[in-house]
Amino acid sequence: MSSINLATYHVDSVSGFLPNPDPLPTLPPYFAAWDDLGKQLPALLLAGRFREWVQRMPLLDINQLTGRAQLERAMMLLTTFGNAYVWAEAPPAMTIPRNLAIPLWQLSQQMGRKPIIG
Repeated sequence: MSSINLATYHVDSVSGFLPNPDPLPTLPPYFAAWDDLGKQLPALLLAGRFREWVQRMPLLDINQLTGRAQLERAMMLLTTFGNAYVWAEAPPAMTIPRNLAIPLWQLSQQMGRKPIIG
């Protein structure tokens, strides 16, 4: 009988599909705009100001990310922001701004994933 290599599927033998070690709580200071937006997300959605905030966010270079943990945190933030941007207000947005779309696409290509929450 052949055994399955769980690492191929990013499954940990102890934590299963949950990350091991735990995800990073923040990214390096260069990415403070992303971490700040993540902290403000619920309040911005309630106030109807999420899209406005995203549109003012700088375009950040994902090449400043180092290591798997930083890539995973960035992917989690950007996919959440993309989903929130589409559904934040009525009508749903048909596109997302380039300051979100470009790093999300680049990161998804680098990680071999689709640019969606997964």
